[in-house]
Amino acid sequence: MKIIQIFAKDFPENKKVTFTYQSDYYYDVRVIQKETNKGWVFDWSLKAFPATFTKFIEGNLFEKYKENAEYYVIMNDEVVIGHLVAGKQEWNNAARIWDIDVDKRFQHQGIGTKLIGFAETRAKEWKCRAMVLECQSSNYNAIKFYMKCGFSLTGFDLISYSNEDIQKHDIRLEMSKFLK
Repeated sequence: MKIIQIFAKDFPENKKVTFTYQSDYYYDVRVIQKETNKGWVFDWSLKAFPATFTKFIEGNLFEKYKENAEYYVIMNDEVVIGHLVAGKQEWNNAARIWDIDVDKRFQHQGIGTKLIGFAETRAKEWKCRAMVLECQSSNYNAIKFYMKCGFSLTGFDLISYSNEDIQKHDIRLEMSKFLK
């Protein structure tokens, strides 16, 4: 297996990517204003979907909003089995993992852990203080994986994707890991 950097100039029509996952669980949030109107309480509870939830997203790999992005693919016998997009955010000196994906046929073989390790090495080379990434509250398996890799919940956006994110159980989570 090898990780190879790729460049937008080599893909004049961009590179299409699909993200898909299934989940039987999600994190539900209740936002409760304190009786004194001097704060809030956020309650995150793991709940089961009534039926397996499937999410499918298709888009372009190379996007301008991905600040200082470096693009990588991981290959196995000349077959792309995953990709990673990471970059240094100058404004807060943190490395952001924009995209990470491993082909379903190759999951649970340490490839995602290898990509996270590679991203962490790059972040340390950039002298970043932390790593951050986005995940959805409906992507239970990814949340467990990121926590296993040392990330924790450090923020969320209740309306990032739509006005019904809470009802759809699809809330944007920010997860972070401090670097030493």
